[in-house]
Amino acid sequence: MLILPVALWVGAWIVEARMNWVWRDVVEARYGRLTAEEWALVRLESFCDQPEVRGEDVCSHFTYAELSQLGSLVTGAGGVALLAFVAWARGAARRDHHRLLGLFRLSLALAALGLVGLLAIQGVNLVLVLYLLEVVFIERFHLFILAGIGLSGLVATLAVEGGVLSVFQPVKVTELAVAVTPEEEPELWQVAREVAREVGTEPPRTILLGLEPNCYVTEVPVRYPGGLSQGRLLYLSLPLLAILERDELRAVLAHEFAHFHGEDTAFSRRFYPLYRGALQALGNAAAALGENPRSIAVLPAIPVLGYAVAAFEVAAAERSRRRELEADRTAAPVASSLAIATALIKVHLAGPAWPFYLCRLQQWSR
Repeated sequence: MLILPVALWVGAWIVEARMNWVWRDVVEARYGRLTAEEWALVRLESFCDQPEVRGEDVCSHFTYAELSQLGSLVTGAGGVALLAFVAWARGAARRDHHRLLGLFRLSLALAALGLVGLLAIQGVNLVLVLYLLEVVFIERFHLFILAGIGLSGLVATLAVEGGVLSVFQPVKVTELAVAVTPEEEPELWQVAREVAREVGTEPPRTILLGLEPNCYVTEVPVRYPGGLSQGRLLYLSLPLLAILERDELRAVLAHEFAHFHGEDTAFSRRFYPLYRGALQALGNAAAALGENPRSIAVLPAIPVLGYAVAAFEVAAAERSRRRELEADRTAAPVASSLAIATALIKVHLAGPAWPFYLCRLQQWSR
């Protein structure tokens, strides 16, 4: 955010200093040595303020150098202001979790669009400073080289734009699972409907059974082999179903359905696709950089977007933790405290065992 603006400001300052030095030599060669007070009156910027000489090449180049310095200050200050806003938004989201979604979306939009705008201005400024350095120091410029640098900057900006705008593309959620109907699994659906009624919410429209040791509810459309879910979905793990007692299953379902009751899934439907899209865009940018060094153009997007995403992780985790505790309190009247405790133990033990099981399964398959 600051290295290039500072470098370009220094380059424009060198151009101004060189032009003033040459101008002083010309003035003193004609009028003799000047005192400090006299020089302050005839400096190049003072001379170029006169309307009749503003069109001269020397004044035009001096004006370009001043504009370049201004552009460097604007882009540097804009970058710092952008990061400062994200930092402020992070604090505001932690203080008020109801503002988390709006502030996160706004921060991502400003980080993405602001980064593209800053890079575009810096690209133009870079070509301008290189042009001025050539004209002032060697009194000529290489048009094709400058055009090539400008074109490279344009390509780089477009590459960054494509990377950061992918943050806002819809994220496709897929599960390797099978949907079961009430006719296929009537007992499971009956338990799910009973628990939903006791929690005080509508039952899910789709129940997916998969192998991952996880249970969750969502309203985000999930694609699975043979279909796409619409509305509320419940995902259950077959290995967990094999070790959970009926009361423990009721405890797990009550906890998950409490998220429906607390409208957590409505929040998740808007927040997590955006969050996952940002993570996916960052992953794609990092992968492209690792596979193709010419993709270095996307490098500025990685730390800026990464900071914007990481800034809200703590606030999102705090909200999630609070909602999980509220879901436990909602589930408590539906299932016994013992069933809730033993269900939690089994679920947490199954998670670390899953990678070990997959590894053993791969060994057996060989």
